[in-house]
Amino acid sequence: MTRSESKRFSKALAFAAEKHAEQRRKDKSPYILHPVKVAMFLSDNGYDLRYQIVGLFHDLLEDTDTTTDELRDFCDEEMIEAIQLVTKSADYNEKEYIEAILNNPIAKAVKNADRIDNLRDLKNQEDIEFRKRYLHDTEQYFVGKFSEELDRIWSGS
Repeated sequence: MTRSESKRFSKALAFAAEKHAEQRRKDKSPYILHPVKVAMFLSDNGYDLRYQIVGLFHDLLEDTDTTTDELRDFCDEEMIEAIQLVTKSADYNEKEYIEAILNNPIAKAVKNADRIDNLRDLKNQEDIEFRKRYLHDTEQYFVGKFSEELDRIWSGS
């Protein structure tokens, strides 16, 4: 990563951390750790800075008061489209949601990284019904469609 890219990533991370500041995961860990792990997964798998920033921002529209206009300080229109695609609306249809994501390379990579991180953390989920639904949805909508790594994690779950 160049110095300029590193600076851009740092600014995006600070923004995401501020927006997720008061949020916690179900295991009580700071929420920002999840988007950071998503971004790091993308980095470790050779995805460029744009993908990594979308990884950092993937939950902002859904889980914070962030607006699309605020994203424009960090993202081009293609990145914003990917963030919007991974953002679930109140009345979303899982099948249509996944189909749209699969047709966008950035959204697909980010959703894959997100799902992998969530599957790794699922063992810490105490709500058995939530865990069952998450595993069911993973099998129905993700396995065989996103990545070999997701499929490997799935086969080990």
